[in-house]
Amino acid sequence: MDFLLYQNLKAGEFDYTKLNIDLCTDQIVYYGHKFVVAWRPSTINIVDEHSVFLMSGRVQYKKEGTNTSAKFLGKHLESDRWPLDDNFTGCFSGVMFKEDTIRIFTDPIGLFHLYYSFSDQYIIVASNLNAIHSIIDAQINKSAVLLEMTSPEFSQYGRSTVLKNVYTLMPGELLVCNDGKIRRLFDTTIKIDDKPGTKNLHDEFVDLINAEFKDFYSDQETLILSMSGGVDSRVNFAGLLANGKKPHMSNFGKPEYIDSKIPNKIARDLNLPIDIIDPTGHLFPPQAVINEVVKETDSLYVNQWLALIEFYKNQSSVYPLFLLGDMCDIFRSKGIYSLKTRKFRQSHYIRKFFTGRDLSLIPLDEQKKRNFTVKQRDIIITSVKSISTNFLKNSVNNELIADIEADLYELFEHLDRYNPSYMESFEELFGIFTHGRRSMGKQLNILKMIFTPEIPVLNLRILRHVLNYSPAARYSDELTNRMFRNPAWCVPGNYPTAQNPFLSYNSNFWLMMLGWYFRSSADQVLLKLSVATKGKFKRQRVVKSRDILSEYQFPGARENFFGSLTGSGIDASKLLQLFDDRSERHTWPLSGQDLVPYAQAAWYLTHFRN
Repeated sequence: MDFLLYQNLKAGEFDYTKLNIDLCTDQIVYYGHKFVVAWRPSTINIVDEHSVFLMSGRVQYKKEGTNTSAKFLGKHLESDRWPLDDNFTGCFSGVMFKEDTIRIFTDPIGLFHLYYSFSDQYIIVASNLNAIHSIIDAQINKSAVLLEMTSPEFSQYGRSTVLKNVYTLMPGELLVCNDGKIRRLFDTTIKIDDKPGTKNLHDEFVDLINAEFKDFYSDQETLILSMSGGVDSRVNFAGLLANGKKPHMSNFGKPEYIDSKIPNKIARDLNLPIDIIDPTGHLFPPQAVINEVVKETDSLYVNQWLALIEFYKNQSSVYPLFLLGDMCDIFRSKGIYSLKTRKFRQSHYIRKFFTGRDLSLIPLDEQKKRNFTVKQRDIIITSVKSISTNFLKNSVNNELIADIEADLYELFEHLDRYNPSYMESFEELFGIFTHGRRSMGKQLNILKMIFTPEIPVLNLRILRHVLNYSPAARYSDELTNRMFRNPAWCVPGNYPTAQNPFLSYNSNFWLMMLGWYFRSSADQVLLKLSVATKGKFKRQRVVKSRDILSEYQFPGARENFFGSLTGSGIDASKLLQLFDDRSERHTWPLSGQDLVPYAQAAWYLTHFRN
């Protein structure tokens, strides 16, 4: 979506103008010596006849500007100085071609998707799978398509992609290719320690974020801030506000929803502009929209972002900066499955309230890692077999299972490059590198259609500082509750969150958690009553919030979903039955987001060569 580089390795002349480069609607194409490149206008690019530097995202070297920082990064890459030193920050993926050497690189998480394919005839690197397919017509990788439909992560795990012989980088990887030889370097600096928390850790993090925002956004005139009723987006807001920046807010929902009411009140009180955008009709878009989005971004998933694309597409500013909240929840360690169950949270906080006992973590050893690996493998293979049988009417053969296992174990091999002290830290990295790296990266891809999206608190400098503290120092909302008591952040902390709309977020921690517990418990009861009575009991939540059922019942939603599967070979009958059961309140009204990956897989099966 952002860029493509193609180099032909055949002897003799090659007419690059005949290549079918299908990157995006406003692509810029440049023909150099022995290569051709294409990029979106918002892409950072330093290109001449003999060299290329292209990058998704943004990097900053010390306090230098964008282009100067990119040049400093290029100099570091030329001498293979990787990991980058602490003078660099940012969130990025990119490619550099100079003196017959290709270097492909990504930051320690790799949110900006990047793909490559090498053969004895060509080298191709791109941020868009469809762009690669348009040139080399690669065959579809069926095991990867199955993983695209498989919960819990709906994504590949290692280097595999849905195209055969097309791969992606591992988190924090620098790949150097010269004369057919490949070297790989890795940045594992985001987890070299599991330090205990300190008394003033909350103030340390506030100071870090304020300083990072001051350096990174001081020259930005236009900022659009995604602002929900939760905590993550408010961290961004606090960092901007502490530096005197007044962003334009953007919110999903309806004015009467609590997730919109809170940001709306903050905007009114602080005299800031805000757009409240209803995403209800965008979860199941029509086929024409799916074609455009997947062709350009590989990224159906959280389709509510498409509401923003439609709302802002005619804006005067071209590719404005759009800031998202921390989708990996690094300040609250919420990506650790063993710590996020309702039962665990209840027992932990009851024990902590009465005894003062802090969260205890499990020391990591090889046996625990093996057990975790086997458990994840069994969950994924079971899900793959179920999906293949139910929706493709095929049994999974041993070759497919072997491919899936190889992809998964490649991720675990990468995790072994890190040295966390605790099992929970190992789990956290696994969550960041799966749901964070791939699924959350899709949100960035969709937004890149008209924005320059960034996740400020996943910048390199912040990641390294925060994740090198153990999950016990960052668990749940205790740390962020104290962060919003800091004088620099107390103004945004004085407002409640959607989870507990009755008290300000920086109020007494135990009262806030108690309100949160009662609200979530009451919501569970109300939802169960609504489902059990098939909708006769109308009330679904204590406070009016997102109406999930309305997304299923939106005019044309069912037809759009069915249309997205037609002709792909996916058996739509059971998926449509699940759609109808939810829509008619016969089953738990889960978000339809879990159905969206089937639509993306269907597009691959329809448009990529089998």
